[in-house]
Amino acid sequence: MQEKYKISLKRGEIVKGRIIEPPDENNIAVISLPNCTMTAEVLGELHAGEEVMFLVESVTPGIVLSIYRGGLGHTVVV
Repeated sequence: MQEKYKISLKRGEIVKGRIIEPPDENNIAVISLPNCTMTAEVLGELHAGEEVMFLVESVTPGIVLSIYRGGLGHTVVV
């Protein structure tokens, strides 16, 4: 049984996360945020175990995060 958690993210907030499983052939990765682990569509090359900072771009209708790494931005849609 999969449990659902309510996470509280605000637009403009920066949160630390980790890549648990890198993106597959469909660009789906498993990411971990402070209060949950979720699957997400990831546009960009990321590696398992990599710690990243996420900028919350949007929370409705879906969560959209940007990843900043080395001055490059990648988009993650949760």
